[in-house]
Amino acid sequence: MVIAGISLILFLILVYKVNLFNLDGDIEKNMMPANAEFSIAAMPFRVQRIVYYVTTPNLTFGMDDMLMNRLTVEYVKKKAFDSHPIAIQVYYAHDKERKMVAEILSHRFDVPYLDSLYGENLLTEKEYEYLRLYKYNHPSTIDLLREEVACKLRPPHVLYVAPSEKKQ
Repeated sequence: MVIAGISLILFLILVYKVNLFNLDGDIEKNMMPANAEFSIAAMPFRVQRIVYYVTTPNLTFGMDDMLMNRLTVEYVKKKAFDSHPIAIQVYYAHDKERKMVAEILSHRFDVPYLDSLYGENLLTEKEYEYLRLYKYNHPSTIDLLREEVACKLRPPHVLYVAPSEKKQ
């Protein structure tokens, strides 16, 4: 009975690709060069690869004072238990309205700094691909993507004023 239970758990782990250990801190320390200019969190990605489904700048969404709060970012997977998302989508949600405004696909996600490290032979192909996907799934990517989309949606003459600054 015990063997059957262990076998079932191992089967589920293998089939659904469940990560048992979280080695996030070790990834950067072990894979990135010691003299790297960027940490994974601060590393920029190529924003030209973002696909917009609304015009930019957008007078409807861009004039909203609460734009940053109304932009939600979600990972999209083919199947519920896939280990890597196929896209990151940005939605504008206000009241009952929810509209996808932008998206970046995983296979189009480029990180110029990793490209340069790979070009200088400081990363192997396997390390490069792993770090690229790691950056794609990193929480900092969500924040950077939300900020970039908000900047693109705002008309150039509209400056963002935080709600706390308006009260003063």
